[in-house]
Amino acid sequence: MNNYVFKRETELIFGQNQLYLLPNKIKQHGSRVLLTYGQSSIKKIGLYDKVVKLLNDNDIFFVELGGIKANPEVDTARKGVQLINEHQLDFILAVGGGSVLDNSKHMAMSQAANKDVWDLMCNQKELAEVTNLIKIGCVLTISATGSEMNSGGVITNPDTDDKLAMAHDEATPAFSFLDPTLLETLPQKQRIAGVCDTFSHLLEVYFSSHDDEGFEDRYTEALMKNVIAYSDTYLTDNLNYEANAQLMTTATFALNGISGIGRYAEDWSTHRIEHELSAITDFTHGIGLALIHPYVLETYLVNDLADKNALTKFINIGKNVFSMTGSDLEIAYETVEAIKNLFFGWINGTSIKDYGVESFDYEEAIDKLVDGGRLAGTYHVFTKEEVRTIFEKIS
Repeated sequence: MNNYVFKRETELIFGQNQLYLLPNKIKQHGSRVLLTYGQSSIKKIGLYDKVVKLLNDNDIFFVELGGIKANPEVDTARKGVQLINEHQLDFILAVGGGSVLDNSKHMAMSQAANKDVWDLMCNQKELAEVTNLIKIGCVLTISATGSEMNSGGVITNPDTDDKLAMAHDEATPAFSFLDPTLLETLPQKQRIAGVCDTFSHLLEVYFSSHDDEGFEDRYTEALMKNVIAYSDTYLTDNLNYEANAQLMTTATFALNGISGIGRYAEDWSTHRIEHELSAITDFTHGIGLALIHPYVLETYLVNDLADKNALTKFINIGKNVFSMTGSDLEIAYETVEAIKNLFFGWINGTSIKDYGVESFDYEEAIDKLVDGGRLAGTYHVFTKEEVRTIFEKIS
């Protein structure tokens, strides 16, 4: 285990009937609020009215910015910065899922840096030096990204077909409300995408090296087992409180940093590849991960066998998550197949065509990934041909 420093300032307020605490939590950090949310779902389920009433009844000044897209874009972040400066706001309340949170994080960073959000994203060194971000709070409505308790976020620039990721400690939410009942009306596609996103996060962190990493691996395997244990109920019974609670909590703890403690590094190749897909086609992120991740694992295994690397990660998942028996080689192959069946079973598809995308011009994306250095590769460094093969298989 490597040296590590672990710190998370997020206060999780979990359970139903807890929203009355929201005004007090906001007042601990600010008094003039930018209320951010997505397209229309929080209004349909009545959450918007509840939040607005709590703000009004407690004399909390707020300005709204709705319409944040599933793949959050730079123009919306720019509007947020303009509103923060115009109204001298000192807090962002994100009501929604990972997209709303990610966009809100970019608003906070851009405003603190006094620099355009995309220029900042293209200069990660400068981004890391930004300080004094206004605080962010969250009322979570989607179980998926873990953005409610981490420092990361992604944003898309549709003018350049680019989607970039960042991480900044001060962008970590100060608090997040996790109410499983808010998942009851979540559309099936978003429930499926959330399960896939959560499981993909766990795999990304897990395949950080070729070694057994002890605590980190056992913790991550346990979360994998929990996703599998509750996914069937979660995807077939929207009103099941326990399944909603388990998936919501697992998604949060899958990417709040604990699973990465002491690891050498994290790979994130699958996410980087998917970002190119969703940047160009506006594809649903979690579904894209489900299509891509099995083929990333196949690539890992093929290269491990060619390089005579230990198959430790595959074997441990096979034994500890899927309870497999047999020779090490048999378990390694069966593990990849089991994960593929899991993902493809959840999404009930095997290609982007199953989701209405007939074509995808991926050659420029391949250049950006490989020549542009967006695929760092800790478990395996992908070649252009390997990335091309993955895009061909999902097209």
